[in-house]
Amino acid sequence: MNGRFQKIWDLFEAGNAVPVCAWCGRIRLDDEWQWAPTGALTAIEPTSLTHSICVSCAAAQEGAPATSG
Repeated sequence: MNGRFQKIWDLFEAGNAVPVCAWCGRIRLDDEWQWAPTGALTAIEPTSLTHSICVSCAAAQEGAPATSG
């Protein structure tokens, strides 16, 4: 199983929410915004997702250059 998929599954199994950027769809794992593996988010309950905004999208919304993300 893909390492990122396993981390998403572990969060789901522990009852924790998976943060998803509402703008670009990346997920936050280990304090980094990453693309989820294909099918990973459809394998868990939609109620296990919580929406946020990643650093890059927040910078774009504010008109500032992104420094990380």
